[in-house]
Amino acid sequence: MQADAQGSDWQLYLRLLKYVTPYWYIFLSAILAMILQALAEPAKAALLRPMLDRLFVNKDEGMIIIIPLLIIGVFAFSGIASVIAGISMNWISNNVVNDLRREMFARLLGFPSRYYDSHS
Repeated sequence: MQADAQGSDWQLYLRLLKYVTPYWYIFLSAILAMILQALAEPAKAALLRPMLDRLFVNKDEGMIIIIPLLIIGVFAFSGIASVIAGISMNWISNNVVNDLRREMFARLLGFPSRYYDSHS
């Protein structure tokens, strides 16, 4: 029973994916933005060690400006990538829903009038 559900899930996923293909360039930009955002996450953690070692332990005066600017830059980069990914995915989802609605209404308009006489 479980294998049938997984197979039908994949079929449904592939069927819905064909509605995304007209927007492949936006989808690609969303995936790219998500990858960039994922790459920024370890950079956030990697900047904490030099900040703690050089600023608080060694009191390196040259790093007092550089490390906070790097931290702000990484967070800004991650935020911009997150916004681009979110806007892109929302735009795609709105357009896919719109395409599905158009297809449904086109099919409903093609039904004969006797169908609507027998179905309220």
